[in-house]
Amino acid sequence: MQNRMPGIARRRMRHAVLALGIIAMTLPLAACDRWSSKCDVDSSCHIEISGLNKAYEMPRPLDADEGVDNSKWRPDRISIHEATDGGTATLVIGGEEHVCAAGESFTIVDTTITCTEVGDDSIVLDTVREG
Repeated sequence: MQNRMPGIARRRMRHAVLALGIIAMTLPLAACDRWSSKCDVDSSCHIEISGLNKAYEMPRPLDADEGVDNSKWRPDRISIHEATDGGTATLVIGGEEHVCAAGESFTIVDTTITCTEVGDDSIVLDTVREG
């Protein structure tokens, strides 16, 4: 004799399986690559990046002489190669590798880049372009 679940139990099981499926599909989205940048008029920008080895365009030229004629400006690319929470981040900007920890800065051409926060596979940067 076959043991069949009552209708209510079957529906509950179906709902539980559906809920687990939604959770399983949503969790990977939390680890998706993210990029945001906000720039002020005075050539400073706040950049947040999450995810490794995905290149994004810098929001402003690193060289103060570029960008005057936007038709000639070719954006530099930035990506995180490696980042450890509370440790250092290895960034690739314009094809060059740079390493920094939270609070450290480095300069590329006319732009000073400060690593504000370093997380697991994420970084927050503040940039200021002189000139």
